Amino acid sequence: MKRREWIELRELFGKEAVDEVLANQQHYEEWAFNHSKEVSKAARLLSELSNDTQAAVLFVKQLDAALKGALIVTMLRYYTTR
Repeated sequence: MKRREWIELRELFGKEAVDEVLANQQHYEEWAFNHSKEVSKAARLLSELSNDTQAAVLFVKQLDAALKGALIVTMLRYYTTR
């Protein structure tokens, strides 16, 4: 992976998030694989939760953290295989 690509990842997600994913890359890869169907249902769940603001905010925060890790892993895989 090129230095520019590392800088891009850290600018997008923050150094701490990228370092966390690198330290636990297998966990994030497994999460992304095991939860791909659940992630695709997230938009529907969010619309259902829109009446309960607190539940919607909590759901979005949890989903954001998990998706951020999965996205970083995907970008790492892309950068290392090209």
